Amino acid sequence: MKKCKRCGLNYEPTGRNQKYCSSCGINAKRDYIKQYHKETKEYYKSLRKRPKRTITCKDCGIEMIARSSGHKYCDKCYKKIEDAQLSRLNAERDRINKKAFKKGRWSQTEKDYVYRRRKEGATIFELAERLGRTVDSVRYMDDKFKGINAIKKLGKGTH
Repeated sequence: MKKCKRCGLNYEPTGRNQKYCSSCGINAKRDYIKQYHKETKEYYKSLRKRPKRTITCKDCGIEMIARSSGHKYCDKCYKKIEDAQLSRLNAERDRINKKAFKKGRWSQTEKDYVYRRRKEGATIFELAERLGRTVDSVRYMDDKFKGINAIKKLGKGTH
């Protein structure tokens, strides 16, 4: 016979680790589960609550609460820096777009130059820069030469 830890009554245990009588066992298990969930919920809540970290803006020196580990500037300075970066990027894009590219037909001299320099190992980017043509147009001309060479090789093999 054992004494129930919850109500104090004597009972006949059905297992060697049994602590409660059959009527108290159900309620004890329910209470244990409730307590366990309450404690784990509080534990994980406490993990989510991080202490607020104060930082100083790198640009103007204002103290503020960090929103993330990479937060370095206040909103005003961040906007100012972002605008400066965008204007630099836009200026670079405009410079590239305004660069005069030759348009129209390729002269035979240009074709010969591309053909000769590609055989020497020059890149398409180098040739485009040198000739003042777009990379796509030089690549297109290079592909045409590859096709012509393939046809010539096929023609030589059949005769």
